[in-house]
Amino acid sequence: MHKPENILISMAIALLATTCAAAATRRTPVVEAVEKCSPAVVNISSERVIRQQYGPLFGHRDRMFDQLFREFRQRYHGHERLARSLGSGVIVDPSGIVVTNEHVINRASKITVTLVNGRRYEARLISSDPENDLAVLQIDAPEPLPCIQMGTSSDLMIGETIIAMGNPMGLENSVAAGVLSATDRSVAAEGKVVLEHLIQIDATINPGNSGGALVNINGELIGINTAIVADAQGIGFALPVDRVKNVLVNLLDYRLHKRMWLGVRLQEITPDIAEQLN
Repeated sequence: MHKPENILISMAIALLATTCAAAATRRTPVVEAVEKCSPAVVNISSERVIRQQYGPLFGHRDRMFDQLFREFRQRYHGHERLARSLGSGVIVDPSGIVVTNEHVINRASKITVTLVNGRRYEARLISSDPENDLAVLQIDAPEPLPCIQMGTSSDLMIGETIIAMGNPMGLENSVAAGVLSATDRSVAAEGKVVLEHLIQIDATINPGNSGGALVNINGELIGINTAIVADAQGIGFALPVDRVKNVLVNLLDYRLHKRMWLGVRLQEITPDIAEQLN
């Protein structure tokens, strides 16, 4: 006859074995990738002071008076308001180098980075590249920080599992999984191409995901979440990681990151202009 205590021990062992087996079954590659990458994905909040300047006839003038009263605008200051925005970023070096989208921190007067463990740091902008919509931040932590492993975007496969991580709509440390829908996509705004050669994904991303990590099933960074199609569902875009690497080198080396601007405006030469210019 079995003793009651022996029966209870056997039941506990059986229950523990069943629980462990169930947990092992639930630990999918997606779970493992998220656990591997999440410490390196950060939330970014930025503040920007917006000053509205008014002329002496504000509200009672039209465009013809704008030039006339331009010199008075500095004398008549309007209200100042604080604009806040939320986004995401990725730690790419233990020293505290963070990569994000340029539009996340554009014109920010204060940038705050929050880690997955809740620690907050005020970040400083190292450099940015609006053309590629990338920026590099620096946070100073007392110890080395977890960073993400860089993958490659040269061997992406249509249909492979991808994971988008970030701060959508202010919901910190959110994860969305899906598949890679296409490569070499372009995003246009107001009829003009803004970004080219992007990765298209169907993982749900929203405002606030910008600058966050797009990783593959191995937990490797393959892109930076950048844009969405506002009127669609499940159409998002990311900058491929190989492009991010190239831009990152330039952003971290001020000698390389130089862009020249030429102050020239083109005008068609009509017969009348040609005659005046001889």
